[in-house]
Amino acid sequence: PAEYQIQFEQEWKKNQDFKGYLTLEGTALSTNVVQGTDNTFYRTHGFDGSTETRVAFLDYRANIETPSSQLMIYLPHSDDHAKYGELVNFKNLEYYKEHPLINFNSLYRNAKYKIFAVALFPSGYQGIPFQTCMETSDKTQLVTLVQQALDHSILEIPVDVRDTDELLTVMSEDLSLMDENGKYARIVVFARKIRDGESEAVNTQKAVIKPNTYMPSSWYDQILRTHLGGILRGHALADDALQAAETDADLVLQQ
Repeated sequence: PAEYQIQFEQEWKKNQDFKGYLTLEGTALSTNVVQGTDNTFYRTHGFDGSTETRVAFLDYRANIETPSSQLMIYLPHSDDHAKYGELVNFKNLEYYKEHPLINFNSLYRNAKYKIFAVALFPSGYQGIPFQTCMETSDKTQLVTLVQQALDHSILEIPVDVRDTDELLTVMSEDLSLMDENGKYARIVVFARKIRDGESEAVNTQKAVIKPNTYMPSSWYDQILRTHLGGILRGHALADDALQAAETDADLVLQQ
């Protein structure tokens, strides 16, 4: 179609589900993004439609043309950990300071986004509406989403967000955090589009680790196993161990 960016002509011809390209500059995260008619098919299929590979995909409810109030991109569970496992590095404050921006160039436009929150959630977590709030004229819902993202963020980031901003949310599994049911935690990066006339600069030196933030239970289980000699949740020393784990958790984020 004439309205599509010419740079993506070949990719679109290969797969008409192609919607754009996601990059995190200076890292291995550089990938095509597709969109199916549901969020099921591309969990188990790649760009070429095979089950041997995987590809990043846009939530089926999102609209890149309008665009939607929030664009939600899922990074797949894949053997290509270097590419699709990149987000877990945002648990490290220094990593964020080196990578405060994320790019999503769609069929219609190129855009850069400033990251404003990074959060960890257990699999299937429904506490905030980031997986359902796509196309909405309800500013209250967007404000709630942003506030809850900020409340759950493991980092305090000096980026403001307005109810008129376009949001980009990118999610992947954290393969280092598995719960008792064998489900991996999710790491979610929230960003908002750089506004017209706004500088790309972010004062990353003001970013800090946020104390006492929400973490999935698998986070503390990992800390307990790794740093406290294998004491598990529910044992007699669990309360003391968890208190110590909270301190260790802050230390781990700084490493």
